[in-house]
Amino acid sequence: MLRPKEDLYARLRLLRAISVKLARLKGTGLPRISERLRAWHQKHWQGGEVEISDYKGSLRLAVDLCDHMGSRIFWFDSYSGTEVNLVKKLLRAGDVFIDVGANIGEFTLPAARLVGPNGKVIAIEPVPAIRAKLERHIQWNGLAPAITVVAEAIGDHEGSASIFGPPYDAQERHDGLPTMFSSAERPLKIAEVRQTTLDVLWSGLGLEKISGIKLDIEGAELPALRGGIDVLKRFRPWLLCEIGTDTCEAAGYTPWELVELLLSLGYRVSQIRESGLTDINCEQDLSPWQNVLAQVE
Repeated sequence: MLRPKEDLYARLRLLRAISVKLARLKGTGLPRISERLRAWHQKHWQGGEVEISDYKGSLRLAVDLCDHMGSRIFWFDSYSGTEVNLVKKLLRAGDVFIDVGANIGEFTLPAARLVGPNGKVIAIEPVPAIRAKLERHIQWNGLAPAITVVAEAIGDHEGSASIFGPPYDAQERHDGLPTMFSSAERPLKIAEVRQTTLDVLWSGLGLEKISGIKLDIEGAELPALRGGIDVLKRFRPWLLCEIGTDTCEAAGYTPWELVELLLSLGYRVSQIRESGLTDINCEQDLSPWQNVLAQVE
């Protein structure tokens, strides 16, 4: 007989299975039920982390239903579903993938399964509390041989960096928002970390190839690219990159400056939509926020 807490978690996992199926029925209105479940639990949940063993099939994670990212992974099976699926299409066995802003492993874990024993995933997560969760998930899933965890932030120079976040709220949090650039929305210093560049990282790890790079670092995307010019020119990896007007402006540049840099390096830049890819050729093609895929022409 299940104890009360175990019974609660068992019921939650049953609800999760139903919610994930509903969330996939786009255009029917049924995904709204999943969102209501997610929003209600994010506001009211007080039970701490919940373990799941079927993320993207059979991966084991612990997620907090009060965290926006964790709650979406629980109720929808992904926070960045379209982008994770795109990475799964791009990666091949034996590839080397760099996950900059790995968080708890949403991209890192499935990527490690895809690249296999002859590939490598470099998971970069500078925030200590988040990195501890990432490392726990890597161990749980037996993926340590395929993954190198890097504790440094990525920018355009070596040194130190402050990490900032929004005011803490035990309920309705978003643990995916740490940034090196403070703003009115993210004013609190939460960590002081070492900073390096993609070029220094590549050289130090002795990587013979880099197949793809994901950049989701809340405004530090352009500095990271500027600090990785040699990597981009030498290996020509595909890039999955978040571009948001607010985070770019907090870091002192415009979204178009980031796109211009990629175009100047011979990349084709496309906005990622659920319906497919849409090319970005001028500043007017940009939205206030988007994920883009950049590939060499």
